[in-house]
Amino acid sequence: MFRRLLIAVVVTLAARGTVANPCEGRPDGLFVNDFTACDAFFSCFRGEAIPGVCPVGFVFNEDAQLCDFPWNVKCLLCPADSADSPTPTLEPIQGECSFYTLCFQGVGALRECADGLLFDATAGICDLAENVDCDLGICPSNLNPNIPTFLPNPADCSRYFICIGGMAEEAQCAPTLLFNPDTRRCDLEENVECIEGSIPAPTTCPPTGLHYLGNPVDCVSYFVCLNGVQSDASIECAAGLIFDVTISACAIPNDASRCADGSDPSLVPAPEPTNPPVPEPTIPPVPEPTIPPVPEPTIPPVPEPTIPPVPEPTIPPVPEPTIPPMPEPTIPPVPEPTIPPVPEPTIPPVPEATIPPVPETPIED
Repeated sequence: MFRRLLIAVVVTLAARGTVANPCEGRPDGLFVNDFTACDAFFSCFRGEAIPGVCPVGFVFNEDAQLCDFPWNVKCLLCPADSADSPTPTLEPIQGECSFYTLCFQGVGALRECADGLLFDATAGICDLAENVDCDLGICPSNLNPNIPTFLPNPADCSRYFICIGGMAEEAQCAPTLLFNPDTRRCDLEENVECIEGSIPAPTTCPPTGLHYLGNPVDCVSYFVCLNGVQSDASIECAAGLIFDVTISACAIPNDASRCADGSDPSLVPAPEPTNPPVPEPTIPPVPEPTIPPVPEPTIPPVPEPTIPPVPEPTIPPVPEPTIPPMPEPTIPPVPEPTIPPVPEPTIPPVPEATIPPVPETPIED
């Protein structure tokens, strides 16, 4: 498992424009997003925002409060003039087709298009998938290619994709299970919100947080509220979509959809297309740039390093090798060989041969 590098606060005191203080009312030691760069952040100290940047190759992760690998973070970027604009803008996120950044008063918020819609970076709206040219494929380019990532299949809640090495392989959950995008695993049906349920939507701008209010005049636009301040202009949904207050997003109308006034969007007549007049371009006067004073950086005192004394190495005496005396070799006497006497051979006496007498045989007449 990869180890995440904890935040290395590299303070870079530089002028960053007239953005509202993001640390106002926040506790000390908190790190917050700087929406001008993916690796930039602010460190809150005594109500002041101290800018900093992550080490090279890392981006800031506000949720985890650390500098993280790029594939773990959706980088939210807002235009430089977002802080001074009364109109919210929708900005694309690199490597994403269904997520986008909503920028208002210099603050970015992560948003996701409704099911079946993709974010059109050119038009700045969520639109039907067939109307959006998003060639990122199923697997986003910012995923770690060496670690499998499980992504939901927007067309089927019981199926999901496994991304590894930039390639996607579709898989099927076991029967009676659905893929849970929050836990990224197959789960029981009661634990998975396959279809968004009815969520009460605010009708007035709440005093804190980021909210989206449907336009009561029509059913196809909405306003953005940030900390009690409502945007001057409304944002229109793409053609064929309505702003569904049950999910606080532009979506394809269905039986559960509702407009800001609580009416059924199927009963709302389609507005006649109108071509608004194009005003003559006016070039506003460019004020002289004012450079805010840059406070002198305060560097905490660094104590002098103390080097403990290194004792002289002591070499123990090596005793002289002792060779034990070797005894003189002794050769045992070799006895003279003894030859046993060989006895003289004895020849037994041979008895004289005796010839038996032959009896006389009478001769007959």
